[in-house]
Amino acid sequence: MAKRNLLHLANFHSTNIGNGALISGAETVLSEDLSESISWTPVAWDDYTFGLKPFDKKFVDLINASDGMIVNGAVTLNGREYLKNAGMRFDLPLNLWENIKKPVVFYGISYRHWQGQPYHNLEQLKSAVNFILNSDLMILGVRNDGTKAWLENLTGISSSKIIEIPDTGMFVKADSKGVWHQISEEFPNVILAFNNEDSESRFNKNSPNEIPGQVDAEKRRHLLKQIAIAVEQLDSEQKVRFLAVPHYYDDFEMIGEFIKICRPQLAHQNMVSTGLLPVSGTGYFYGMYANADLAVSMRVHSISPSIGLGVPMIPLITQDRIKTYLSNADLNDIGIDVFSETDFAEHLYQKMISALKNPDKLKNRFKKAREQFRSDIQSINRRIEELLNF
Repeated sequence: MAKRNLLHLANFHSTNIGNGALISGAETVLSEDLSESISWTPVAWDDYTFGLKPFDKKFVDLINASDGMIVNGAVTLNGREYLKNAGMRFDLPLNLWENIKKPVVFYGISYRHWQGQPYHNLEQLKSAVNFILNSDLMILGVRNDGTKAWLENLTGISSSKIIEIPDTGMFVKADSKGVWHQISEEFPNVILAFNNEDSESRFNKNSPNEIPGQVDAEKRRHLLKQIAIAVEQLDSEQKVRFLAVPHYYDDFEMIGEFIKICRPQLAHQNMVSTGLLPVSGTGYFYGMYANADLAVSMRVHSISPSIGLGVPMIPLITQDRIKTYLSNADLNDIGIDVFSETDFAEHLYQKMISALKNPDKLKNRFKKAREQFRSDIQSINRRIEELLNF
């Protein structure tokens, strides 16, 4: 039987493993929901981002030679000054958009742009958004983390055609077999997934999500001290294997700072770390997650896959869009807002104890969230099926 040939534009050459979660999850749910079998053709978006390949007529020809393109939910709307054509990372010159003759689906794109930061090439972005919304061959799907409201406010373009898609990292395929040397077979395993990305906005002297002059190192250090207090209290009461798990290079600095704060005995005997993996190692990386007993998570691609894999998880909230995402999953009460919590260390400790003693409570809630988001994606994928058959 003939297969449908779909291009998948995503960060295939990235060492930020969250891109792998998005890729794996998107291909999983689309392959399950679309009636025809799919032959996936990877197109490395990061090659275009870093100027190794241009968005040009050859890119359009590539789309037209396929049955359509899925534009995966990487950070797309970041307002960089060099994105002069379309004002976003899908930076195809606007005069070439009308030459696209096959379906293009923006499948959960998201933003990275903070209050007070200029959005360069905004007029070009508005033109691109208007083109997508008025095209019979395109769907504009944004991640369900507040991106829709943010985009509508930024551009002044409000439309029911801007649809919200759950983060596909929730549906990542994890390896079920493998050897994970960091995982203890004797003690509970607790992942610590820090996030030092966008530190200038995350840890600023004013409010989170605003552009500061510099990183407030004391704000970040205070956060790490509170985590260390909670971790050391748990460690003093029961044997635990702690896994410091970076998702990208930014996180190593934060892990190193955290290690210096912790008691030497804990770091030397009860804590290990992992390294970075390319997208091809996604299944292995999240297989480690699936074998953990608990994750303490600052990154969305620690939070979302943990929910999908049924791994008890405590979100540490440092950005408003994480609040929005958790609220949409009816999980807003499980997180800790680290900048407003008055007794953060004790709160975190109690949540860790509760999760380790009664993991089914969180697992059952995660199962419900996953089923709801999966149902939402199925409805969206039916619309995509109709578009592909157009």
